[in-house]
Amino acid sequence: MKYSHTIIFGLLLLLSGSAYSVQGLPFTTSFESGDLSDWFWGNDTNTTVINTTDAYDGNYCAQINYSATENWDNYLDYYFGDHVSIGSHTRGEAANELWLKLSVKYDERFTPSGKQKLALVNYTNGQDSQRRYQVIVYNYQGEYAIEHSYINDWRFFLLPQNVGGAASPVRPGQWDTLKVYFRNNTPGASDGIVRMWVNNVLKVEYTNVNLRESTNFNPNKLILSSWVDNRVTSENGIIYHDDYYLGETDPDSGTPANAPPSPPTLLNQ
Repeated sequence: MKYSHTIIFGLLLLLSGSAYSVQGLPFTTSFESGDLSDWFWGNDTNTTVINTTDAYDGNYCAQINYSATENWDNYLDYYFGDHVSIGSHTRGEAANELWLKLSVKYDERFTPSGKQKLALVNYTNGQDSQRRYQVIVYNYQGEYAIEHSYINDWRFFLLPQNVGGAASPVRPGQWDTLKVYFRNNTPGASDGIVRMWVNNVLKVEYTNVNLRESTNFNPNKLILSSWVDNRVTSENGIIYHDDYYLGETDPDSGTPANAPPSPPTLLNQ
């Protein structure tokens, strides 16, 4: 049932007496409900949930068909934080830094070419639903990358893999796990941070990124995307999505990105 999250958020507030630091987080789904009900809304006509022994986590995953000659633009949305669609009575604090983790798999027909959006986080001003800025997880010509954008004037900035020598490519027929950390820049300064791990190896790190220019807009909408240009592959194919996480702490350690290090443990002499 789509939009049921607002009701759930309100009940949680009544029970707890206080809001989470960022409303609606952490968000997790492995599609084990067998449908798309964990998401709020979307153009999901080409997205199905399948029961398969080859899911990355559990028994289900999302399946999206793509075409070698058409621009697919199917997507699913999840709102959080200060997004206007949550409703003023449950809307929480804005997110300043986030962790996003997901697993994707292309079938064996994939051949590197063009580019495809896999997941996005949109920034709005919290008062309307208009996207202003984005952080995008990309398959860019067969290699995983990050891109961020200024939607108001349609500018895009590619952040390719820059750590560890050879880039980590898409592996057709195998699941790849992508984990992204990003932190807002101080308005007007280029001090935002973007990192991405591919299969648990750090491959992208930029510490001078201007994600939102001089605004104080914040990330507040997650998108599962299948947008693809018409050069992504020479054949039709399928991409699978599974095991999504979006939250304020590292899903693999449970600690914030900038937490102070733990004190050293003294060994018995």
